[in-house]
This record gives sequence, C-alpha cells and structure tokens, in this order.
Amino acid sequence: MLYRLIYCSTATSQVNTEELATLVERARATNTEHDITGMLLNNSRFFLQSIEGARELVNELYARISRDARNQHVVLVKYGQVPERLWPTWQARFLTPTADTQALLRRFATQGQFNPYTMHPDSAERFLFELSQLSE
Repeated sequence: MLYRLIYCSTATSQVNTEELATLVERARATNTEHDITGMLLNNSRFFLQSIEGARELVNELYARISRDARNQHVVLVKYGQVPERLWPTWQARFLTPTADTQALLRRFATQGQFNPYTMHPDSAERFLFELSQLSE
C-alpha cells in the first residue's frame, strides 16, 4: 500500500544552499533504493515536505527527520493511504520559493508569506502539487 506524509518544520539555523544540495543528493540515493518519492520546499527558514512510499518506510523516514538536529518544531501536516503518487519520478525534488511562485503562494498562504504552519493540510498538499507543476 502507498502512503503520503506531509510535514513542516523550522530550520534550527540559516540553511545554506550547499548544505541543502548535499542533503538532497544523499536523500535521492536513499529514496531510490527504498522506492520513496516526494518533494521538499524550503525558504531557508521553513521546510514543507511530502514523502510517498510504503507505510513502514515513510514512517521510518519521518522518524529520522523528526530527530534530525537541523529541524525543530516538526509537525505532521497530513498522512494517509493514497491511490497513486503525486511525484512518481521525483526521488527527492527540492524547490525554493521564487518570484515565479509568489502568485501561487499568495493563493495558498494565509498571511501572504510562506509559513507552512498556517496552511490547511489539504491546501499544503495542493500547494506542493501545483508548485511542482510550475517547475516541471
């Protein structure tokens, strides 16, 4: 069975691009090995991530992320069984908000800025999906 988990968190310190690039490359290798897909959005303060795969593997990955010292205030946004993947070919897609995504962000953000803690779970999922369509 296929599961999707969406969480948000706050970076414990300013995240630099090189660190994130290294983290994403390692995640891609591990996720490919375990048939995990998804995407990660970061604005150097907040993270919003969707993870898709087998239930046990998704749960294990979320537990590791929750313990990671680079994250704080890790909050489960949405979790459940799904009929299909939203990102079937993305082992770990990494996106950052850009000028091109600001209009989309204003549609989904409650305060006009990227703050995943204020988003409704369904809106967070839809936001990630629509954002992924812009970046294809």
